[in-house]
Amino acid sequence: MKPQSRLTTISNITPDIFDELHLKHGPTLLCPCSKVSIPYKIFISNTITHHPVCSSIFVSQQWIQALYLVNASRYGMMDFRTIAYSQFQILSSLCSISQDTALQNQKDFNNSEFVTINLLHEVQFQSEVNGTIEFFKNSTWSQILPVLNYLRTTTRANYLLSALNTNAVIVTYLDEDEDKYRFEGVVTAYDPCSTAYDSSEIHGVSRKSKQLICNTHNPIGAAGFFKVSSKIIVDDREIWFAYTANNVPVVNGFFGSCTPLEGLLSSTLACLYDIKCIHLLIDYFPAIKQIQSNWTGSVLYSKYENVSVEDLATNLFIEAWSPKTNYSEYFHECAPSRCTYTTTDYTDFSYAVILLISLYGGLTIILRLIAPFLINISLKFKRRLRTTTVDSGMF
Repeated sequence: MKPQSRLTTISNITPDIFDELHLKHGPTLLCPCSKVSIPYKIFISNTITHHPVCSSIFVSQQWIQALYLVNASRYGMMDFRTIAYSQFQILSSLCSISQDTALQNQKDFNNSEFVTINLLHEVQFQSEVNGTIEFFKNSTWSQILPVLNYLRTTTRANYLLSALNTNAVIVTYLDEDEDKYRFEGVVTAYDPCSTAYDSSEIHGVSRKSKQLICNTHNPIGAAGFFKVSSKIIVDDREIWFAYTANNVPVVNGFFGSCTPLEGLLSSTLACLYDIKCIHLLIDYFPAIKQIQSNWTGSVLYSKYENVSVEDLATNLFIEAWSPKTNYSEYFHECAPSRCTYTTTDYTDFSYAVILLISLYGGLTIILRLIAPFLINISLKFKRRLRTTTVDSGMF
């Protein structure tokens, strides 16, 4: 006996009816949506929380301008007075780019459409939507990487000189023989093994193999406030070294490098989480005192205190991306008018035996009823045949 399939159609679908049908007939259940494509914004809301630095006073123009010093380049490549203004400008720009990118991508996601021919059960719906959101988040975070890589590659490949004398020292001097001024550029280097300036460097060519030169390396050193001479001397700016003196005020979590960008990307902004460090900045940048602010309330709080700016920027300074889905809205937009499911009837052996017995019994009864009639007709036919034969023999 072959199995028999049966298609059943149910109308007036409600969430409760659909759940019951899915529980009983999930594999074969089909509920065509009246609307195949549905914008994500109808049933998904995204809440994006950015790192607090991007909404803090530390990326405001008032703060950045307070860090500006006319003679910033005279302090040296690791001195925070040299790099603070540029680094906070870059930080502010990275925050703006990250926020704008996240906002635009969120709009694009909201306007894109979720396509389903048939209504999905809530579990499958959540799985597919979560997968789409994760893919979208990963593609969003990767968008700022090309910008950072372009800036770094362009600076290194073309060896763009910083006006702050961090990757090269540009000096002018009077050539008395020709009675004219000449310009000279000296590439800077970092010596992690020394704790004082070494004047043995000539034009960036080190006599010590462990020194890292800015045109071939990207050395990083802790930023601080250091004593400098009132007169810029090339030898004092050509080599920067590892400061170990206890009396040197260090800006926690900030670094100097060949360029302000490279130093900032390695920084963790730890100083901005510490009120004592913020007061240290106020001491060395007098213009900050003109800012009307509660500095205790300006201290940052974040679960990413030890994360570098490069990693923060890679994630668009996003601390949390919290999507919230509404299955009821999806069900309402899909609005299936009917559902169909297939059931299969299988005939077992006992049923077949009973059926045969029933057929046999039925045939027996029928034969008993018609047998006398058939016998009577047969006898009449034979009698008529004999009569006809006798009559023919008389002639």
